[in-house]
Amino acid sequence: MGRLGTERVALALLVVAALALRLIWLDRIPTNVTADEADNLRVVLRIEELGEPGWFGLDWKPAPAFSMRLAALFVRLVDDNVFGLRLPSAIISTLALIPFYALARRAAQPPAALAAVALLATSRWYLHFSRSGWENVQVACYALLGAWAVTVALERRRWWWFAVAGVAAALGLYGYFAGRLILVGLLTYAPLAWWWARGRRRSVAGGFALLTLVALLLFYPQYRTIRKDWDYFNRRADVVYVLNAPRPYLGATSDAEVLWVQVKRTVAAFLLSDGDLFVGGVVGRYGPEGEPLFDPVTGVLFAVGLGLSLRRPRGVALWWCMLVVPLFGTQVLSSGTPDAARAVIIAPFVYLFVALALQRLLDLAARIRAAPPGWTHWALASLVLAIVAVNVWGYFSWIRTPEAARARQPALERANYEQWEIQVRCELRPETCETGGLSR
Repeated sequence: MGRLGTERVALALLVVAALALRLIWLDRIPTNVTADEADNLRVVLRIEELGEPGWFGLDWKPAPAFSMRLAALFVRLVDDNVFGLRLPSAIISTLALIPFYALARRAAQPPAALAAVALLATSRWYLHFSRSGWENVQVACYALLGAWAVTVALERRRWWWFAVAGVAAALGLYGYFAGRLILVGLLTYAPLAWWWARGRRRSVAGGFALLTLVALLLFYPQYRTIRKDWDYFNRRADVVYVLNAPRPYLGATSDAEVLWVQVKRTVAAFLLSDGDLFVGGVVGRYGPEGEPLFDPVTGVLFAVGLGLSLRRPRGVALWWCMLVVPLFGTQVLSSGTPDAARAVIIAPFVYLFVALALQRLLDLAARIRAAPPGWTHWALASLVLAIVAVNVWGYFSWIRTPEAARARQPALERANYEQWEIQVRCELRPETCETGGLSR
């Protein structure tokens, strides 16, 4: 087997392992069904019973119903509705590892890129939302697909890859709220790509125009629904928009002060791994309260990767766009910062910078002439396995605690799910219930 074949086998094994890590005990862990998951299940049951909302309707959030229609397809495939609801995020977050690896390989050799895949797949932050009946982590896959397609389009000068990026951006528009920023992030990169494309700027401009056109055309059927009740569609955005928050907001009174506070909190929580900001509110649903999103080693590697990227901006400028734009939209402009749920779209791009740092460590270690052959790869494998073990053990230990279950309240206990489902179906179709009972 050649080097390329070995690389593909290694990636395939990591993908399979990541999927297994997401499927194991998926119906029982997390131990209860949060209110958001229950509301999503209510929409899925409504689709089953009444066939609505349609593919271009709106769900309860309100957001495009696409994700709930997708969840309904998975629910039909399995006997357990909770497992079925959580299954799309488990699968899509795993598939995201493929475009992630393709992007990482642009800046790192296989050992470092594969190590980054393992770290992302087992990140407590990313893993938690991969096992959730919430569609927010799915847009991370669409963001990676869009970034990868744009990268390939520019490398190979193939227009149809820009169309693929447009499809990814459209999937983001149909998905969780943060997915709307995928198109913005890709277009933010467009002027840089145009500037660096000396001699073929017209074709690059045309490529990004094609990307935008494909995304908007694919989203047009949904827009027809949205424009009928624009205020309702934007209700959630209006609620979380930080400049609509009561003042003083975290001690700030003017709009400029509020935004500056938000910038500082975003940088501290997501770029400097300040765990002290992850306290209070609903943060205990997303990870141990008071702890940063990354383990200490990953946090250091991320910081190092950010620094290294400044030395080669052309190769990683797209990563920066897909990191900063979603952070600005989901954290700086939204109240309750830091919010790990809204920001999970950036998790893969964090680990791309980790790959950059890992590659630098391998390059430095290779200069030690007295070391035995291959020791750098064994050292890297040992480090990664240790981090993976700590993160996986830490996640499952935390999510099964009474504290985590309490933080997820209000929630539906699994023991009460069957009765709750019968009640919901009876509300949707009273004729299906027996007189005097809640049986189907």
